[in-house]
Amino acid sequence: MTHPLTILVVDDDPDIRAYVRRTLETLCPFVGAIREAESGQRALDMVREGGVDGLVTDVQLPGLDGLTLCRALDAEGDGVIPVLLISGESSRAGDAQEFAAQAPHRAFIAKPFNAHKLSTALKQLVDTCQESSD
Repeated sequence: MTHPLTILVVDDDPDIRAYVRRTLETLCPFVGAIREAESGQRALDMVREGGVDGLVTDVQLPGLDGLTLCRALDAEGDGVIPVLLISGESSRAGDAQEFAAQAPHRAFIAKPFNAHKLSTALKQLVDTCQESSD
C-alpha cells in the first residue's frame, strides 16, 4: 500500500461525505483518489468493481449497514481492505467499536470527530495494514 490509495467514503449524509472528502484531500497525502457511495450496497458493488484500497464508512446506512458491509467484504476473501468505521448513534457505536477491535484491518471513531482525529485514525489503520502485509 505504498502507492497513493483510493479511498471510498460511504455515508448516506452528503454533508458527512463532503467533510470526509475535504479532510482526506487536505490532511492525508497517502490518499490519491476519493470515491463516494451513499449506501452499503453501492459501496459493496464499487469494491467488487475494483480499484478501492480502503473505506471510511458509517455504521448506520440504509439497507446494507456498515458492519454487514465489512462482513461481506471479509467473506469475499479477495484480500484485506482497511475499513474505518464511523458512527454517531450511541446504540451502534459500542457494537462497531467491538467489531472493529476484532480485526487489525478495521478501526472505529465516534461522531462527532474533527479532521485531525479522522486523518490520524485512517493513517494509523493504513500503517497497521501495511505492516501486517509486509
